Amino acid sequence: MTTGRTRLHKDTYLDSVRLLAGSKAMLEVPGVEQATALMGTPANLAQLASDGFDAGALTGAGANDLLLAVRAGSPEAAEAALARAEQELLGGEDGGRVGGVEAVESDDGVEVDDAAGLELGRLAEAQPDAGDGQAESLQRAA
Repeated sequence: MTTGRTRLHKDTYLDSVRLLAGSKAMLEVPGVEQATALMGTPANLAQLASDGFDAGALTGAGANDLLLAVRAGSPEAAEAALARAEQELLGGEDGGRVGGVEAVESDDGVEVDDAAGLELGRLAEAQPDAGDGQAESLQRAA
């Protein structure tokens, strides 16, 4: 009998490269049959539901929320895989920094440390005409 588990991390946006690393980390755990780390977009939520994961556990997930889903041969293997992904994605050797940028919870999202904020500001200035308001949002983050 297989065990499916999902875990939701609100307001934890990660890029696709990091998500692939999380998926790989879970798949390396013995007994894991299927695993994925993804963002809570409507398309991804629909895919998880069609793969047989509990849609009720995913209620309230949004596009900026990290979802971890695993199917394993035992509950212990599933939990070990989730823990492995969380360590890889959220609490690595660099002391809980995600992608080299320290994430700090706030009421309106995520703030970044000063060095990262300065870099985001430079990126925004270098791409003033970036579509979809990307430059504007980068400047606000800085």
